[in-house]
Amino acid sequence: MVLALLAVTLALGASGCGSSSSHGANATHATASGGSAPVGPPPGWSSVDLSTALSASSDASAQQITALSCVSGPFCIAIAGNRSAVFDGRAFKPGPPLAATGQPPPDVFALSCSSSHFCLALTRSNTYLIWDGSRWSNEMPVPGGTGAAGPNGLECPTDGRCLLIGDDGSDGQGSVINYTNGHWATVSVNPGNNILNELACASANYCYLVGNSGDVLLFNGATWSQPIALSVSDSQGSQDQIDSVACAPGPLCIGAGNLGGGMVIDRGHGFAPLPGVPQALDAGPNDCGSATFCSIWPSGPTLSFGYFDGQRYVSANPPPDVQRSTWACTPDRVCVASVAHSDKVLTYRAPE
Repeated sequence: MVLALLAVTLALGASGCGSSSSHGANATHATASGGSAPVGPPPGWSSVDLSTALSASSDASAQQITALSCVSGPFCIAIAGNRSAVFDGRAFKPGPPLAATGQPPPDVFALSCSSSHFCLALTRSNTYLIWDGSRWSNEMPVPGGTGAAGPNGLECPTDGRCLLIGDDGSDGQGSVINYTNGHWATVSVNPGNNILNELACASANYCYLVGNSGDVLLFNGATWSQPIALSVSDSQGSQDQIDSVACAPGPLCIGAGNLGGGMVIDRGHGFAPLPGVPQALDAGPNDCGSATFCSIWPSGPTLSFGYFDGQRYVSANPPPDVQRSTWACTPDRVCVASVAHSDKVLTYRAPE
């Protein structure tokens, strides 16, 4: 199978996955001294070459992972062309195909799971598919199209409930499309001077929309706020716009700039500076596996990397100099990334 090698090389252990504060039990194995040690990749960065398995596939579209999502359970799912791979608590294993035999594979670019029984995948053909825990639905149209939703413009905070960016506000009018158990509804939002490019939810009643001009919009479960100007200041007093936010139940949300401007943290009462962040962070997209583990992927040439451990920012060894395609973190302090335009996958485990 296309992702069979993933089942052998990326066994992350029977530990919780995804954006949830509820941790699954960590899988362990006995040591020579009679104790136990976590199962999974070693601390730090690991690179996995999938070339052998991927070159054996006749489906060219299945030669790179385009979408990945992890939640507690433990459960993760990855999509590559018409194939899906499911993390069952110990390893990724080949999952059911997304399209029926003889049908073209859906071009999935965004995926969000709220549990092992519910995921929503968006395609570039303005259609979506639902994962019900054992199989994928047929492709169904998104009323009005997916609009401006990108890989980071989809969030499913609970089963049967998703939000996606429908209009990015580039014309001064923004919108969010709500999915509720098969029903779609579009809600207008005021993007201000922003182009909306990211959604992050701690719950169905606590979400942020992130714009490219440093503003965020907060959702309280019923309405979206007006744009909130948000910036961070580095140790030299320079200001930087927030362009990436990640959330976990708590609520806890982490915001990062991408010009060495540091980070901010929100525990449900608004954003405040997070101390101890290096000036040259060059933060890119971040992801929270739980309220005590949020990673920050680098976007600049310094390749700074670190994570939030629930109390402070912790600097860590940088990853290989690659462009990541998809990135998901788990409550057991493990992150998985597919490398863009390649057949490689990176894993990161934070030290205990």
